[in-house]
Amino acid sequence: GKGKGKGKGGNSNSTGNKGAAAEEPLEVVSTQELIQGIIRELQEKKGSLDPFTPVPIGDIAPALQEKTGQTWAKHFKRQHGPISSFLKDNAKHFQVLDDLVMLAPEEEAEDSAAAAAAAASASVGGKGPHWFDFNDSSVTPIEEATIATQFSGKESAYMLFYARESALSACTPVALPPALEQLIDAANAALTGERAEYARRVATFDVVLHFAPHYELRQLHVVPKIGSDPTVRSCTKSLLTSSTLAELRDLVAAEVARVGADIKPVCLSFVKVLSENAYHVGDVVPIRDESKSSTSMKDAQISHGTHLLVWNGATLDGGDGNTNDGNTAVIVETGTAAEPVTLTCVQSAEPQTFELVLRRREPVSVLRARIAAVNGCDPMLILLRKETKGGTNAVLEAADKDTVGDVALQTGRRLYVEVCASAADKRKQEQVSLASVTLQNHFGPSDAHGAGTTPAAATGATGAGLARIECFPVQTECTVAEIKSMVRDLLGLEDVLLSEMRLRAVKTLASTGEDGTSSVSWLLADETRTALSYQIETGLTLCLERAPTVSTAAGAAGASAAVGADTITLEFVIDATSLAALPVERQEQLAA
Repeated sequence: GKGKGKGKGGNSNSTGNKGAAAEEPLEVVSTQELIQGIIRELQEKKGSLDPFTPVPIGDIAPALQEKTGQTWAKHFKRQHGPISSFLKDNAKHFQVLDDLVMLAPEEEAEDSAAAAAAAASASVGGKGPHWFDFNDSSVTPIEEATIATQFSGKESAYMLFYARESALSACTPVALPPALEQLIDAANAALTGERAEYARRVATFDVVLHFAPHYELRQLHVVPKIGSDPTVRSCTKSLLTSSTLAELRDLVAAEVARVGADIKPVCLSFVKVLSENAYHVGDVVPIRDESKSSTSMKDAQISHGTHLLVWNGATLDGGDGNTNDGNTAVIVETGTAAEPVTLTCVQSAEPQTFELVLRRREPVSVLRARIAAVNGCDPMLILLRKETKGGTNAVLEAADKDTVGDVALQTGRRLYVEVCASAADKRKQEQVSLASVTLQNHFGPSDAHGAGTTPAAATGATGAGLARIECFPVQTECTVAEIKSMVRDLLGLEDVLLSEMRLRAVKTLASTGEDGTSSVSWLLADETRTALSYQIETGLTLCLERAPTVSTAAGAAGASAAVGADTITLEFVIDATSLAALPVERQEQLAA
């Protein structure tokens, strides 16, 4: 059989076999009143008489079961849903805050607050007005003498004063005294001035203006004329970030008049700084376009440190583009494609270096032709290699139509040049990997037996007196013995045995201060190993040293074993000031 019973505000269901006694339904006045009573009991357990003290929603169901012996899930959920939904649906009686709930303020809340204030007033003794601390729903009386200390300092972020609305309606606005109004106006005016000054400081930036008549074109670079006055040929001006191209145009016109430059018409172009006192003219700044007069500095891509050329848009001589002698002035090519690239070419056979300047748009075939002209050979026999990040010099693989910019040749990069004997030799050399190192002669002259010497600087001579050779090419497939033989022939040490020589590789790691560097070095002890296996790469320094000598057979065997072992030497240089600044323990470690 099945029985069902209902009570006001709730229901109770039970099922069982025929003849079983049906479970008695839970009789309550209302579910809302039941939950209100449970919340009040939970507040009392927390020691609070405040009806607005929040309690955890999760505590209500256990309290309900403890009070009635019935669970919410069994007797109330079918009608009301989860307890949290019931509380939210009855927002008139309950106020839910995340996982907390409290009784909602009702009409009697004001009377409750008044009663609490009256009780608090009584607790401080006597009748009449008292001071109260309203901390959210908690109201406590405080002595007037404690106000200055309780509501001051770091413990009080802010303080609010309350007054009854009925009292405020009877108040008459009081005008501020004239002296106070003047004081407030003066303070506001001072603050406005400070804000304006701050805005000027943070909202300005500097640009550098270069005046074309004081510059000339030399080796494709725009450079200052010899003897030109630095204070006249350029100047630094400040602009507001809110400035427009129209305001920049007016500034440029004023500066042209100030320096007395003969520039007609007045145009403006971006300038790229290639090196100290060497520039390239870029795109035009449209200050003459009236439709762009309101363009901001940001939209015009003008920012702090931008260099700008003031010129006529064609030549550096100003005026109408004609020189004083009647000849037409040199037209300046602008834009990224016309940017000059200075290449340092290294002849691997000598070795010797020379510089070539080409534009980014010029084809590699022009580069080969100019190098061939220097060597007096067929351009097709020129093999070019460029520096790579991997530490070797890779063959420059480029079709003749490819440009200098296409193959990523940049100013400051080295280009290694080999003049091959034939086309077959060129194809063979293309398979060889090269590393460019700095060779230092720590061995000394061929007739200097005994301890090796360390020359202080390159002498510029050939043979045994040469102390330093830049850009010395090393084939990474060569063995250490083959490299030693090449070095011996280059330095004119033919009478020195290879066994008397040894090579040490040195790699500079980083700078450790104004006077210090850190480096790592290792011996190329095994003559049968290749340079590649010893990690010889472009940028290293290869030092030729005198191998240690021994006088006895036993000593020779020991020395051979020592030299033959792979040895790593760490060298660390630090200046005295930096050393003194280290902790004592660290100083002792370094000393050890």
